[in-house]
Amino acid sequence: MKTPTEARQAILSSVLRRFPEHEFTIYRMMEKDQTFHDLCEELAVAEAALSNVDQLPPAIRSERRAEWQDLVDRLAREIDDALLEKRNPT
Repeated sequence: MKTPTEARQAILSSVLRRFPEHEFTIYRMMEKDQTFHDLCEELAVAEAALSNVDQLPPAIRSERRAEWQDLVDRLAREIDDALLEKRNPT
């Protein structure tokens, strides 16, 4: 089980790999916006699951890989949208 610091670092690593140019904004938003934090946490969990999909039985591996990849892609788009909104508020 991860400590809170390790869990936070895993979440940050996951989102910063995709959006390194928004590091400062990501740190701020994770501290102040629980919804954004939750999106980042879900992305980290989904990426971890995707990285372990080869350990699943061959009969379900392909389907699960597609499901996890779809979730990762969707969460990344939502995070990108949130970052865009923060840069260009309406």
